[in-house]
Amino acid sequence: MADPVNLPALTSGSLALIDEITDSLGVPRDVIAPTEDISRAWQELPALLLGIPVEYRNELLARMCVAVRVGLFDSSLNYIWNLAISAIKQKIVHFGLPIAASMLSKDIDERWLDGRQDSEILSLALSLNLLDEDGYFKLDHCRDMRNNFSAAHPPIGNISVYDLFSFVDRCVKYAISSGNISRGVDVKLLLNSIKAGKYTPVQLDEWAARIRGTNGSQRSSIVEMLHGIYCDENTQEEARVNVLGVLRAIKDAIPASAISGVVARHQDYVAAGNEKKQKASYRLLEESGWLRFLPSSSLHTLVSSACESLYNVHLAMNNFFNESSFAQRLMQIVTETPVPDLSKPLFVETVMTCAVGNAYGTAFSAEHYYTSMIRNFSPAEIDIMFDIAEGRKASRFALRLQNYPRCKKKFREYLSGISPDSMSPKAQTAYRKWMAE
Repeated sequence: MADPVNLPALTSGSLALIDEITDSLGVPRDVIAPTEDISRAWQELPALLLGIPVEYRNELLARMCVAVRVGLFDSSLNYIWNLAISAIKQKIVHFGLPIAASMLSKDIDERWLDGRQDSEILSLALSLNLLDEDGYFKLDHCRDMRNNFSAAHPPIGNISVYDLFSFVDRCVKYAISSGNISRGVDVKLLLNSIKAGKYTPVQLDEWAARIRGTNGSQRSSIVEMLHGIYCDENTQEEARVNVLGVLRAIKDAIPASAISGVVARHQDYVAAGNEKKQKASYRLLEESGWLRFLPSSSLHTLVSSACESLYNVHLAMNNFFNESSFAQRLMQIVTETPVPDLSKPLFVETVMTCAVGNAYGTAFSAEHYYTSMIRNFSPAEIDIMFDIAEGRKASRFALRLQNYPRCKKKFREYLSGISPDSMSPKAQTAYRKWMAE
């Protein structure tokens, strides 16, 4: 643990200065945090900052402390958030950009990393197991707060001293501190071992156990990485044998999202006309028993791409203005062609997440598209919808239903437009439960 932060005492003169400034400008004193809240925040701040390593006690942290001292809690949120994102980026760089590049199948460097949105940085950190699922969702909530309540954008409300405490604590605990996540797979070590030579049975069992033990998000990333290694024309045959061995050993633990990612990447090879990678990919799909998931056309890729585009726009700052065209595009696709089974979980989760919106509303111009898609859900898609709503997997949709009454109310509004007669018995039970709440 780093040395304690010894902040100077808060004097009555420094607090009086705030009153003098607001008085001189003729603005109400309550535009700045109350004096008692400033005192409480300043008293607790050293304890909150204790987990910050020395290397991150920089100008951003200094500005955050100054903002707290003068009662600008909204500005302090922005500074500590920028420090948190900077810390996560440094952890990604330290982990190894080549490993991230292999997982994403694209050339990336620090300049590429600096150009990513905060939501993308969090997702990348989760896939690298630098964040666990709990940390990811709590930091993503902080991202929403920063976008809506900090000085980075016109805020929609005020920040209390307790909001500040929670925000700083999460940023320090999950992003800035140097603590290690106990569960997870060292992807760099896995990659090196795959390329070092043919696995012994003991090695194969050990790696299979480690991959099974990590979270589903990292498991998906590892499977997609293994597919990329296998299809690389420079990969030696022994390494390809290791890849197939690992995939067979964890076959029953591979998430649908991983298979979806592999199939989408295969279709990219098809679109690019890369025959060598297509041939290797076909072989892996055949050996893994996944050929049946290949679409006869690019439907799967099309639906997945449309969902991801809508989801990314939904998470962006101007989603209420930009969501409509992306929602319309997705509705056109699923209206003209049935959604492939492999795409259904992503399709349902994307539509429902965007449809219930967040604590502040749903994109009004896109709402009728969501209503139409939900009313036309197949029985299988309705089952998936309730499975996600019940929290059987970590998702933003389930999290919003649990935490935001507005989202829960919106969900029931959409449910009222679906006839229970089109549901399975299991879904009818879930329907009655949700409508009764």
